[in-house]
Amino acid sequence: MTQNKTSYGKRYKSRLILCFSAAFALFAVALLVFQIRFERQSRLEFAINDLSTYAEILSESSDYEQTKRLLPSELRVTVLNNSGEVLYESIKNAYGENYLTRPEVSKSINGEASTCIRVSKTTGKKYLYYSKPFEDKIIRVAIPYNDSIRPQLRPGSIFMLIVALLFLVSVLVIILLSYRFSSDILKFQKQYKDDSDREFANIKQQMTSNISHELRTPVTGILGYLETLESCPDMDEKQRSSFIHRAYIQAIRLSDLIRDMALISKIEESGGHLERHIVNVGEIVDEVKSEFEASLSSKNDIVYNKLSSDLRICANKTLLYALFRNLVENSIKYAGNSVQIQIGQCDFAKAGFEDEKESEICLYYSDNGAGVPSEHLPRIFERFYRISEGRSRDDGGSGLGLSIVRNAVAFHGGQIRVENENPHGLVFYFTLKK
Repeated sequence: MTQNKTSYGKRYKSRLILCFSAAFALFAVALLVFQIRFERQSRLEFAINDLSTYAEILSESSDYEQTKRLLPSELRVTVLNNSGEVLYESIKNAYGENYLTRPEVSKSINGEASTCIRVSKTTGKKYLYYSKPFEDKIIRVAIPYNDSIRPQLRPGSIFMLIVALLFLVSVLVIILLSYRFSSDILKFQKQYKDDSDREFANIKQQMTSNISHELRTPVTGILGYLETLESCPDMDEKQRSSFIHRAYIQAIRLSDLIRDMALISKIEESGGHLERHIVNVGEIVDEVKSEFEASLSSKNDIVYNKLSSDLRICANKTLLYALFRNLVENSIKYAGNSVQIQIGQCDFAKAGFEDEKESEICLYYSDNGAGVPSEHLPRIFERFYRISEGRSRDDGGSGLGLSIVRNAVAFHGGQIRVENENPHGLVFYFTLKK
């Protein structure tokens, strides 16, 4: 029996490491590809801006040869009239060439500034060309596209090193978490040692699926933002910065999710010894509202934060945030559309708690959504409990959300109870120590 447990633990750890490492590798590769393309495009734009500046300087000059001497020595300059006739060419043996067939010149004839990277038919060398029309002429400038410029268009090695280090750190974290998750599984196996192999296999599959879903959501968000950035190279800088910031927020969210999953086990083993600080409960609710702003808006849901602006308690912020986050997420997924959510403070008696204590606060969380059938209310805090198979699968429920809520309340020395609202909806009452 012990040998089977050890073998199973190793298999499960291997699966977790493989699954999560693949997810992180995909994220790292996507980030690296985006950064390479973004940096290359940015540096190319810097080079083109320099060429544009040179063209502007030349456009104001009547002595191109003299002005050329003030510019970089490798710069090639061609000045044409609007008919394509060469007025000046810094490469002397190029006079008489027909430039109208050159792609950058042909666009400038039509009144457009144009860039092009190609091999010169005159010199046989590769150039980065920039051509711009002015009132009575077209000025084309170019710099050799060789070993002196190509390194400028390559991504910074420091960034690539940082990505590699972050990936290695992530793999180490995954390995550590896999040991914790596998330890939980072994405890389940021991608890249900008389169950059939088929039933235990279903438990393993369910747990793996739920953990994978919780971690897959932010990864999908990150990839979505990066794919949008990659497919829209002309996106304005403000929107680009916004997307990068959102991807960064989702990356933080991914880290928080992994930590929260580990906290379920850690809470049960810690004996209440996790770090605590004075936190503002209302501000935490506002942070949760901001996280779900888009989801709430899409379903026309509204969250009313009725907590006092100076309500503070000594708490673990991560757990308290997870408590409200999972309640709001539960309403978004299951309560329906146009739901009104209210979060506030209430009397102990109204909440159904007998003893009012000065050392505790009593809060409520309610929505006017679909509610839950009464027969399921006693079990909704159980880990992996599903009210119905279809509902959980359609809405992507993990089965862990309300379990995290219960554990977070218990960690803060509180109690929690739930009941259906009249005429419809759901209300959670819970206490927390100050």
